[in-house]
Amino acid sequence: MKKILFSCTIVSGCLIGYTVPSFADGGYQVIPFQAEFTKKSLNFDKKNLFPLILPDYVVEGTKFYGIKGSFSTKTLQNIKDGKDQTSSETLFNLLSSTTNACPLYAEVADSYNVIGRKYGFYSYNTAIVKQKEAGVKTFEYNYKMPDGIPMKFGGGRCIFLSMDGSDFAGHNYTMKADLNLIVKVPHPKPVKTYSLDFEFTPGGLVSYVVYPVTKDGVNNTVHEGTLTGIYGNVSMTSSLSTTKQWQGYNRIVVYKNGSCQKAFKNHKPTKFAWQDTDQSMRGLGHSVSWPTTNVVSEMTLSGHGHGSDIKQMTGNNQLPVHLESGDCVVHAIVNSFDKTTSAPVRLNEETQTHFTVIPD
Repeated sequence: MKKILFSCTIVSGCLIGYTVPSFADGGYQVIPFQAEFTKKSLNFDKKNLFPLILPDYVVEGTKFYGIKGSFSTKTLQNIKDGKDQTSSETLFNLLSSTTNACPLYAEVADSYNVIGRKYGFYSYNTAIVKQKEAGVKTFEYNYKMPDGIPMKFGGGRCIFLSMDGSDFAGHNYTMKADLNLIVKVPHPKPVKTYSLDFEFTPGGLVSYVVYPVTKDGVNNTVHEGTLTGIYGNVSMTSSLSTTKQWQGYNRIVVYKNGSCQKAFKNHKPTKFAWQDTDQSMRGLGHSVSWPTTNVVSEMTLSGHGHGSDIKQMTGNNQLPVHLESGDCVVHAIVNSFDKTTSAPVRLNEETQTHFTVIPD
């Protein structure tokens, strides 16, 4: 069994080598994947791609089980008109090429449509890192799914990491990933993965991204089956000019027993976003706390003033949960507020959370 090390920096270029594997728990293999890149940009127009040729033991039927490692960005201070305008954001996306082609080191793509046309990519994981302060922001990632995602790759046997980031100021901005990818020969059960990715600017109410469950899982809905795992991360930033504290409470919840239709009346028959209003929830309370909901993951993001926070979301001891037609799987952002006054504040939050389902 081989363990591949891939390292890219703008200074040293690409290094490819082989070392003895150190992870052999239950037949899993680990593929180290390291990439680092410094760029100057004002926007998200250019995405940079970093490739890795899969080792020989990764054959058809191999499954991706998770990641242990870190994503980080380094942002220089941006003072404009006497004010600290420091801000940056990178979306890291782990993909595989389903064609015979493989990107060059730090290859530039103008859009995800361009990447799709060239590589027909398949996505395994996304992570978001946002900053509102100078320095290094690191998110430690550690997740192994109970059931893996079938890997899809073409004749090029290539996976690659897309770094889609900018500091919006044209300064030197560094994006870095230091990862261990966990893979394994699959068991016969099929597994589907769904993404609860969305970006909100929540106020004092509750914001949601919702996946309805249907019998056949058509039209961007979830197939009836068993929800087995949750993984991903959430990033929140604040532009408050004061030093007062803020926080945002996150829950991933399964709505059962007809509560999905009750909470999101006349909702679309597909994945959708929703925000409660005082009028829509009058006399009912926010649905995320109803007794017909099952909380399967929760965590709180917090900070003070002009800052940011990033945390991982994983499943709790309520998993697995069986999903039936009429249920829905929901990521809710509950009451982002100034802890010193309980007054609502405007924050920016982006979820890159995912869940796995074994269809019935």
